[in-house]
This record gives sequence, C-alpha cells and structure tokens, in this order.
Amino acid sequence: MLIMKTKNKLNYEVTFEEAHVYEFLLYVDFIYQDKKYNARANYTNDGWGMDNVEVYDCEDNYMDDDIIIEIANDAIYNMNINKETITW
Repeated sequence: MLIMKTKNKLNYEVTFEEAHVYEFLLYVDFIYQDKKYNARANYTNDGWGMDNVEVYDCEDNYMDDDIIIEIANDAIYNMNINKETITW
C-alpha cells in the first residue's frame, strides 16, 4: 500500500503496480584501465534473456576483447534500473 499525493494535494492509495515490458534496450558507460567504453544490449522479456551485447570504445570502435566484453556483460547485468534511469 502506497499513499500518494498529487501536485494539487489530492490523496490516493496505490494498491497494485505492474509494468510488463517486452524488450529493454540497455546502455551503460564504464571505464577500464583509464579507457572509456559504452555497451548496449537487448533484453527480451519472453524467456530469451539478454543478447546482442555490443561494446565500443570512446572513438566508436567495436570491441571484441574478451575481458572488455566480460566487464560489459557484468555492468549491464547489474544495472540499477529505476525511474531515474528509464527514458519515457
């Protein structure tokens, strides 16, 4: 149970919330050994999970280094997804 108040000071009670999203497009920037990288992946919410992980350096070069990909996978998997990180 969550008691909320609108900007016009109207009180209401939230009794249920759910968001079902079929696909997430995930982006994360990280630094490893003083180099900047960005990674992106798709997460499909139908049992397929995360796939299509791509990593690029700051000059937009595709990275296929196993260590960089491991870091990117970990960073994406451990993202803090909340209302500040979601683009509506």
